[in-house]
Amino acid sequence: MFVTAEKLSKAYIAICDYTNVAESCISFRKGEVGILLEINELGWWLMSIAGVEGWTPGEYWEALEVCVRNGTAVFERR
Repeated sequence: MFVTAEKLSKAYIAICDYTNVAESCISFRKGEVGILLEINELGWWLMSIAGVEGWTPGEYWEALEVCVRNGTAVFERR
């Protein structure tokens, strides 16, 4: 799978809940924000969520954009 560098180290928001199915995976809830670290050839994403790293299905995430409002950084969906 070809991964562009601009996808990595970006913030993404979970669009639905996910319960881990293997020890290398992590569970998350809809609305949680994670940072993309790596994408494997099967489409699974290595995410960091609240300091915990693990694999998740890539299709469960939507990209976020960081904006500054009144001097405060906020995330917005793209």
